[in-house]
Amino acid sequence: MTRRRSVFIVLIALILLASLSFGAFIRLATLAPDPRTARADGIVVLTGGRDRINDAVSLLAEGKGKRLLISGVHDRTTTADLVRIEPRLQHWMECCVDLDRRATNTIGNAVYSTHWAHDKGYTSLIVVTSHYHMPRALQEFHTEDPRLQLIPYPVVPVGLDLHHWWSDAMTIRLLFAEWIKYHGARLRISLGLSSMGGEATPDNGERQDP
Repeated sequence: MTRRRSVFIVLIALILLASLSFGAFIRLATLAPDPRTARADGIVVLTGGRDRINDAVSLLAEGKGKRLLISGVHDRTTTADLVRIEPRLQHWMECCVDLDRRATNTIGNAVYSTHWAHDKGYTSLIVVTSHYHMPRALQEFHTEDPRLQLIPYPVVPVGLDLHHWWSDAMTIRLLFAEWIKYHGARLRISLGLSSMGGEATPDNGERQDP
């Protein structure tokens, strides 16, 4: 077998493995929320879209958790701003909603949300974030505390059709970028690198502003 042929076979094998990996990620990233979502001690929503907060408040109103943590709230975002985004928050804000302003990325979401859960004595969390972001978010949460029971509640962003992702170039780019981030996080975790020393930007490429 010539060297050129060996290189060709290795490249084909790598492409096949990458395709299988991307396919597995797509299956994870396009899971629909379970309408029978089990009750947990707390609910955590990772900022980055209005729909996430809307769905998280609905879960709180349904009694799916004792309290709601909104993780990654921008320093300049006020309580009034949040209420404008989701008017139902007004009813729950004083009794059952906490704001985390320290997290600026997915790693921070996991770190500070886990601290919140420990402080409250919670052992189970419903995690609310976008479909495409859920695999990486759960990975980071599990790394912070593998004992926490995590119940995913994926949200479909308005205007994003993940079930026909191959038909839209922007969606393909979004999923490919998230796939790279997901495996980058896996590599960082496998190397035992500090969780707070990882990525510098949140999942939507901007400061996590609801």
